[in-house]
Amino acid sequence: MNWLFEGKETDEVGEYEVSRPTSEKIVVSGKGAKGVLFKEHYNPGWRAKVNGKRVKIYKAGLLQMYVVIPEGVEDFTVELNYYGAWYHWLILGVSLVSLIGVLGYCLTGRNLFRKLYQPPARRN
Repeated sequence: MNWLFEGKETDEVGEYEVSRPTSEKIVVSGKGAKGVLFKEHYNPGWRAKVNGKRVKIYKAGLLQMYVVIPEGVEDFTVELNYYGAWYHWLILGVSLVSLIGVLGYCLTGRNLFRKLYQPPARRN
């Protein structure tokens, strides 16, 4: 992509080290960088910290994430953790309640949620 930045000064890549202890956690340590570009799918469930302080994650391109290293920070450690988006947890909760209801009905033969919902009485 140097043709895109022809005639402009480009930054070099600083020293860095990457570790991925689990699929939900990425740790990048280094020095002399202005930011870190993660070639990982952007999702609102990711949280980033630079040297222990929470920072914003920017969407870079279609699928990547970018974390800005604050000015004046030479040595840095970026921690990226995935906790899941709120709607993923909502879907999981609804699914579990539904599963409990279906299993209860199959095992007992009666509606376990009948007391929770009483339809209004019919008027003739």
